[in-house]
Amino acid sequence: ARSRFLRAQLQAVIARALMLQGQRLPFDEEAKALYGVAAPHYTEADFQPILAQLDKLVPAGPGSLADRYNRYLDSYVVPKNKLAALMKTAIAAARAQTLKHIQLPPGERFELKLVSHQPWSAYNWYLGGYHSRIEVNTDLPLNFSRIIELASHEGYPGHHVYNSLLEARLLKAAHAVEYCVYPLYSPESLLAEGSADAGVKLAFPPAERRALQHRLFATAGFRPRGVEIYERITDLAAQLQPAAIEAARDYLDGRRDAELTEAWLRTYTLASPARAHSRIAFFDRYRSYIVNYSYGEQLVERYVDWHAGRDATLDDKWKVYADLLSAPHTPADLLQ
Repeated sequence: ARSRFLRAQLQAVIARALMLQGQRLPFDEEAKALYGVAAPHYTEADFQPILAQLDKLVPAGPGSLADRYNRYLDSYVVPKNKLAALMKTAIAAARAQTLKHIQLPPGERFELKLVSHQPWSAYNWYLGGYHSRIEVNTDLPLNFSRIIELASHEGYPGHHVYNSLLEARLLKAAHAVEYCVYPLYSPESLLAEGSADAGVKLAFPPAERRALQHRLFATAGFRPRGVEIYERITDLAAQLQPAAIEAARDYLDGRRDAELTEAWLRTYTLASPARAHSRIAFFDRYRSYIVNYSYGEQLVERYVDWHAGRDATLDDKWKVYADLLSAPHTPADLLQ
């Protein structure tokens, strides 16, 4: 397993070195070379049923479905002066859920920092010694459900837990020195991003998620109406995430320019103009990295469900998930 992991990582390092020297590959070939996977292709028809459901749920009003959807989300935007407190509350709740299933290294900790002028919503800088700095970008508004997602993805059981377990169980306990570095453009990122996204649902099944959401509302002094509809809308909208992969593929392969890609993102991911523009900046900087999110999540969820078994309990799934985070694995393991 260690040999397979090293071989996959080194192949990605070679591909990345060639890219830094000017080599350009088609989107799918680049994703395969760097992350070990080629994401499925999607068409507009794949997203039409979801958009049709959202069209019925999102309050009526002027403009496109994207306009209506973003106006609706604006009513659930977290006030900036409450953002740090709400993030800390959500991260603490995610940590408590994770500790029920995973023993973390003693002394693990994180710090939170609000930043701006970045192409991402949030980022985990793992500093070593079981210590992370979680940065949250304040350029674009964040709604309450997004707070829960970021707390899990960047913190528990996501990136912070993943890196802490690798350091404790592989670098220190098993003396696997290759884990003292993390090449971002490598198959390890498919495992990292996919497990971080899949971990949100493990940490917060529907009942726990709703309870935390109400805590966040109370902390912010927010009195929402129709929380159940809000959850249905945001859950449906999350199913549009693979559309971002198709947008990146067509943009980076030259089939759409930036203006047309932003319009496509607005239609099929319901992005606001500002968020669609930010997506283009992400594509320009990170290129095919986008496959690691929604497609990585699908692969991790399928892997966990398969290995946990048909009648698996939540605890059974957590055990498989914890093993995935603390042993040498490659995307090939997820694809089998």
